Amino acid sequence: MKSSSPDAHAALTTVQQGLAAIAALQQQTTQAHAKFLETQAEANRTLQLLLGQVQQAAAPSAAAALTPAVPARACWTESAIRLASALRS
Repeated sequence: MKSSSPDAHAALTTVQQGLAAIAALQQQTTQAHAKFLETQAEANRTLQLLLGQVQQAAAPSAAAALTPAVPARACWTESAIRLASALRS
């Protein structure tokens, strides 16, 4: 009885080489995906940092824009208004 034919041996070798190639491609894909995720995380950190800086820079001007202009007289206390009236008379 023959242990294996040359054709079966060649087919088995070809399948083994194909599986090794697939495993190598999977490893490369894993490495590329890990690099992609690292790059995305770095981009996210950079964007968050920039947004924080923009918010800090815009905060004083945004607060000023949201604060309605109040006439100075409206901020005075009642006693200050009386004093000012007395000084004008």
